[in-house]
Amino acid sequence: MTKNFKIEERGGVREKIEFKKRNPAGALLEKDLNYVLSECGEVWKEYQGAELLITGGTGFIGRWLLETFLKANRELKLGARLTVLSRHPELFLEKAPHLKEAGIVWVKGDVRNFSISGVNPTHIVHGATTSSDPVDDGEMIETIVEGTRRVLDFATKNKTKKFLFLSSGAVYGSIPPEISKVPESFSQGQPLQGALSVYAQGKIEAEALCLDYAQKHLIDLKIARCFAFVGAHLPLDAHYAIGNFIANAMRGEPIRIKSNGLSRRSYLYAADLVIWLWTLLAKGSSCPVVNIGSEESLTIKELAQIVVEEIHPELEIILENDPLSLPSRHYVPDCQTARREYLLNSKIDLRESIRRTVEWLRQ
Repeated sequence: MTKNFKIEERGGVREKIEFKKRNPAGALLEKDLNYVLSECGEVWKEYQGAELLITGGTGFIGRWLLETFLKANRELKLGARLTVLSRHPELFLEKAPHLKEAGIVWVKGDVRNFSISGVNPTHIVHGATTSSDPVDDGEMIETIVEGTRRVLDFATKNKTKKFLFLSSGAVYGSIPPEISKVPESFSQGQPLQGALSVYAQGKIEAEALCLDYAQKHLIDLKIARCFAFVGAHLPLDAHYAIGNFIANAMRGEPIRIKSNGLSRRSYLYAADLVIWLWTLLAKGSSCPVVNIGSEESLTIKELAQIVVEEIHPELEIILENDPLSLPSRHYVPDCQTARREYLLNSKIDLRESIRRTVEWLRQ
């Protein structure tokens, strides 16, 4: 786990000081919860008296879905019920005891072979995957593909009304640099490399399953192709550039970029992300596949500069430009479908997103 620090000036000397959370449960910022509650507005009526099932509820996106649901269910008196499938709910709840609240039913099980009784979900969000877990290629594919098939079978058996599958922008493959923003209509580019290639292939096969079940069983199903995000609970020690940069800056360490820094990314704040997902699940549309992310494109080097400016302006950015590093890669979505079909927009810009993430880390 990455340690957190703040920088203080003592006797004219800047020192990095380790700090601990005042909130050990790691609950989201209240202003973020209020923002999601307000921005979803009429969307919450869809979940009045609903029964929801979420897989992958203990991951980054899942945490935001759980906490925003609890907020809406409690304050709007939705009378909804949420079931979360998890392999190790007891371990998760030790770290997040506030999520033991009424309104969430925890079921222990593997997404590939789970058994749930007494639950007939009206809505399902399927996000269980192994993208951050150290598993072999075969287990990753099986978890994504066969797990999706199992959840779709469960949805079909229970006549679930609406189904949202959390896919990934990785399904597009390596996006050519001449395509500044990739639309949902883009046919797959060159295959990705390493574990990310296996992950992408799993998501491609799972998407095909979703579309097949939707057609055969008339499930109101949408696919959210998720890109890159920032916010509370984003791992600071994984393969996410923005998380690594924030961790370095908070420790007062130089930021090292092991490439030419020209790859382009965009980052949607997690509060906007869950507004998009709750809206996408609730509203009907003829477009089953929707890109989810920010269109605010910037290079990795520009990202590092913004992180430094917001957290520790005196830090050095070191461009190592490793000759063995991968070529520059663009990973920015075209979100016209989200705007046109669902009236969704990114409202919290990148600098504010970073400030809120740091505020959460320091609370």
